[in-house]
Amino acid sequence: MRKEKYTVLIVDDQLESMGHIETTLRKLPHLEVQTESDLMRARSTVDQGVVDILVLDLHMPETDGFTFIGLLEHEPAVIMCSGHEISGTEAFDHGVADCIKKMASRKRVIEAVEKAIKRLYDREKEKESAKTVITLRGVQDNSPEEINWKEIQYVSIKDGVLTVFDMEAQKSDYNCTLLGFLAKVPSQEFVQTHRCYAVRVDTICYREGKKVILTKWCEVPIGDKYFDEVERVIDRLKYE
Repeated sequence: MRKEKYTVLIVDDQLESMGHIETTLRKLPHLEVQTESDLMRARSTVDQGVVDILVLDLHMPETDGFTFIGLLEHEPAVIMCSGHEISGTEAFDHGVADCIKKMASRKRVIEAVEKAIKRLYDREKEKESAKTVITLRGVQDNSPEEINWKEIQYVSIKDGVLTVFDMEAQKSDYNCTLLGFLAKVPSQEFVQTHRCYAVRVDTICYREGKKVILTKWCEVPIGDKYFDEVERVIDRLKYE
């Protein structure tokens, strides 16, 4: 999700050479622009985690831009600037979002900013994805597979094999116990309905007798031992 405002820090020992870029950025309503000519102060500001986008001069007396970003503890999206062409390979190796000339057109500067914002969005997306990924071992060759638990509808266990049903009711088999699976996923996101079944809470539509009906009209049984807990979960869903 895009932020309403992104903080941009322009760093150059000769800030006047960044005048064109600064003027362009200050006209964009979704950016808050700061400038700094002192590398030590710039590094301190960035490492406070308050900078989203770093617009950095490649060639400075104390160090080059690539070396500077390697010293940072916080990692903003970086737009590298120079009066000359910048090696794309080197920029890629250092994770730079984009490289532009200091006198690039307004359109090109805005394009670089959008690339930087996309880089920030992609990072956040990766972080969120990492939180929802678990690893299970496939039955066929016992090799580890990464699975997003948010794409699971329910799971069942039979003869020591865990079967995972996705949102389209497609199934995959893994070497895992039901308790082992439940230990890998957030406890508030799944509920065990039976000694052989567990469902993702968000997929529950309603209870019908001793079974729960899920979003894709799948039916999963409720065991007597688990009935009260399933009822509590369904009641909670009514108020969310």
